[in-house]
Amino acid sequence: MREVDRPLRSPGMRDLLPDAMIRFRRLKQVFRDACHAWGYNEIRTPTIEYLHLFTESGALPAQMLNRVYSFLDWDGWSGERVVLRPDATIPTVRLYLEQMSEQSLAKLFYVQNVFRYMESDQPREMWQCGVELIGDSQPVGDIELVLLMRQVLESLSLGPVQIQLSHPGVIRAILSRAGLSPQEQEQVYEKILVGDLSDITSLEDRAPELSISLRLLFGLDGSGQHYLTNLQSVIAPVANEASGPLTELMAIAKVLDEMGCSYRVGAGAVGPFEYYTGPAFQFEIGGIKVGGGGRYDHLIEMVGGKRMPATGCALNAEAILPLMRDEVLQDAAITIVTTGSADEITTALRTAQALREAGMIVSVASTSSANGRWELRPLSSETGGAFLLRDTYEMSEHDCRTLGAVISLIKGQELD
Repeated sequence: MREVDRPLRSPGMRDLLPDAMIRFRRLKQVFRDACHAWGYNEIRTPTIEYLHLFTESGALPAQMLNRVYSFLDWDGWSGERVVLRPDATIPTVRLYLEQMSEQSLAKLFYVQNVFRYMESDQPREMWQCGVELIGDSQPVGDIELVLLMRQVLESLSLGPVQIQLSHPGVIRAILSRAGLSPQEQEQVYEKILVGDLSDITSLEDRAPELSISLRLLFGLDGSGQHYLTNLQSVIAPVANEASGPLTELMAIAKVLDEMGCSYRVGAGAVGPFEYYTGPAFQFEIGGIKVGGGGRYDHLIEMVGGKRMPATGCALNAEAILPLMRDEVLQDAAITIVTTGSADEITTALRTAQALREAGMIVSVASTSSANGRWELRPLSSETGGAFLLRDTYEMSEHDCRTLGAVISLIKGQELD
């Protein structure tokens, strides 16, 4: 017998109830429509991938690899270790190399889930709306994805979209200038990727000349080309390797300024991935991170192909769905209430069919239902006979002589 207080749902997994599914479908539709309009094609990769795809490339930090769901996929007397995909970009690169490598430009998008072990009941399955642009040159691809994702978020009417730009090259240049060994640099960088800034103070103690640069990157942020120019004037003299990354950011900032796209510049947009090599970006709404991405020019080479430019970005459905307003798609739903004889049930089903052909959302039930705004009761055995239409929102009733009157009344109410 099951323990009374023991939940049946696995920790970290989420059920989506009907209202959440309406929002989820809306998110996917807006995202897909935008991607198609920008010339992207949809793909889907397997839920299960080889573990070595993620380990041998060195594309994921150790902290993320420790969170993968891994198991042995038996094949007779031998087997290969596989994982539930913890990331969607690396499988997309694998798909490109195996199926599309003859194309010099691939514009791909997907809506699929990734799995990562988390503590307690934090989400372990996350749905992503992702875009990968493989083969385009910098900075066009970076700018395109920033504008595309901003369009998607603005179309959902979630509130003002805040965009943050960053570049891992700037951070790596400062870590190198601090005199850290390559191993120490990787350790500190991995911590920064997951938001752990505990080593910043020790870096200031170790290299006081970097103090202002570190505070500008991790304590403050600004916007516009002028801010980047000031940032370069402070950082470049003490960490010359940061000049190139800052120049790349300025090229993006110039176009975004001209396109009227506001943004901030800081260090927090890099995200928890080793494979970012160029400009990175993050999207927030009301202080909540809803997506991010960046350039990964080395990733295709790391997975086994030749080096080529690429940029990717993904929106996090888990963060976006609670921000979406309740959709009103069910306002036009009608419940036809019928009880009793086979003739009454037949009348109700025929009436429902006619209403669906008119574009209505219709269900048939033996009792009143809260499945929509309208309840309809046929008052005769003929489909074209009299009907009693009840508006459950306004708590009013209407006598309708024909189905046409029912449809006109509902459509007229919707237009009010």
